[in-house]
Parts: sequence; structure tokens; C-alpha cells
Amino acid sequence: MIAGAAPRLAWRSNPDGATRTIDEACEIARRWGVEIPGYVQFRVDEYDYLDENTTAKTTTFREFEGTIIDWSWYFHKKTGKIPFLIRKDILASDEAIVAVIGHEMFELEMLRSIFAEGASIEKWEAENQP
Repeated sequence: MIAGAAPRLAWRSNPDGATRTIDEACEIARRWGVEIPGYVQFRVDEYDYLDENTTAKTTTFREFEGTIIDWSWYFHKKTGKIPFLIRKDILASDEAIVAVIGHEMFELEMLRSIFAEGASIEKWEAENQP
């Protein structure tokens, strides 16, 4: 999981009260300059797996010490995409959408550069702490 601290600012709800779909959210983020690779897939956290301090997350690894994590491990075996859950309340604010998706894509790019050649589970744990 890419993890981070809860936001320090409150995002404004959409003035019209609209809650966006995932497709609409990705389009809004792209409109504001966020690059979302074609190998990324967002899903709404319908079952409230994410707590109030976690706005989105991706793959979690639970491996033995010394295990080498490769970039290819991030990709879901059936979809071929890197999955992200996004908290459903984020979709009620265009500000939150841009901030959260932008932040996750920034972190994902940083992880790609670290794990392209493979790195230890300990490195993954260090990079994914709030």
C-alpha cells in the first residue's frame, strides 16, 4: 500500500452536490494535469476498507524478510493493471479528486523508479509508511 498522512486541509464538496464516477474522476484529474497511466485502474472502496486517514491505496505486500519485490508484482494477475481503491467520499469533491489521484500517481512513479530493478521488502516497507 502507498500510505500517507491524512490531509491537513478540508476539501470543499462540489457546489452542486455531485458525486463523480471513477471515469469522471479520472477525467477531472487529467484535465488538471494529472497523468494516469493506462496500466492503472481505480475502484471505489464500496466496503469501507479504507479508514478516515487513508484516501486511497494500492497493492499491499506481506513477504518474508529479504524478499525482492519487482515492479511487475504491482500488477493484478487477472486485469494486468495496478489496482487502486479510492475512498468514496473523495468522489464528492473535485478538489479532493485532483489532490488524491495526483498524489497517488506521483507516489506510484517514485515506486516504479525504485522497483524497476527489484528491491527488498524492507525497502518497500520504508517507502510505504505514513
